[in-house]
Amino acid sequence: TSVFQISGPTGWLIEGFVITGGGGGKGGGLSVDNANGVVRNCSIEGNWTTAFPGSRDGGLGHGIFVEQAALTIGRCTVSENRLPNAQATSSTGSGIYALNNANLLVQNSIVADNEPAGIDCGSGCNLRVINSVVARNLGSSNFGFAAGIIFSSEGSCTINGSTLVGNHSGGIYFGGNGPQKIENSIFWNFGPEIARGQPEVNACCVRNGYAGTEVVSAYPEFVDPTS
Repeated sequence: TSVFQISGPTGWLIEGFVITGGGGGKGGGLSVDNANGVVRNCSIEGNWTTAFPGSRDGGLGHGIFVEQAALTIGRCTVSENRLPNAQATSSTGSGIYALNNANLLVQNSIVADNEPAGIDCGSGCNLRVINSVVARNLGSSNFGFAAGIIFSSEGSCTINGSTLVGNHSGGIYFGGNGPQKIENSIFWNFGPEIARGQPEVNACCVRNGYAGTEVVSAYPEFVDPTS
């Protein structure tokens, strides 16, 4: 089961926990349904979602799952959340999975080494990633894009002051046509940096370049590229 399951209340706060070892069908570490709240100063690591009955596919949100709620994730690390079953082939799972009109804010956080994606949003969700790092997420052999962020929602997506680096199948994939804006960010991954969509891109460093305003493609000289 999930380590934390929250449904209904508004204004809750989870702070200062290491959330690990969970294995729910929706959200191994944290499952949030119709309950606005905040996760702050936490480490969400080593969680997974159980397979759907009769399927090898994983569930939704190995680390965190949220639907029909506003969730703020601040000063957290979401890492190494993945299926223990190496034969599972799901495109879902991921470090953070948002669905059904969720409003997700990831701020001053690290989302790294999850599988298949760092952040996955669909079904009317709105996403903001601010001053955060999305790194080294592992991708899926069945879905060759965007191990960093998958945004297949008709809602809005804003990436600001963030770094997407070393993700194995690319930076971000847009599957919807809502407002999309990327500013003051770095994209340096394995695979397409910004796939599909028509985001407004300003003041960014993008490997191989991208149409936008003040977009550069020179190597960003990471202080510690192996970390």
